Amino acid sequence: MSNLSATDALQLTGSPGDAGGAFVSAPGSLGGECFRATCHATGADWHHRTADRYYCADCAADINLACQLKGEPAVCRKRR
Repeated sequence: MSNLSATDALQLTGSPGDAGGAFVSAPGSLGGECFRATCHATGADWHHRTADRYYCADCAADINLACQLKGEPAVCRKRR
């Protein structure tokens, strides 16, 4: 029996439907899937400095707006 989690297995084998089982980046990694659980956008390139994870542009804007409404500085910045 394997000790791999479902996420680890997908990283090693690729997501369902991938030709050849290409490597899939873990959610929250640069260029991978957005780290927000309800979002599955790919190409995450907005870094959350306190969580050290990456989000898509829409989710990062929502996070930064929530910070602004609380009178706090934005925590997500675009990585180039």
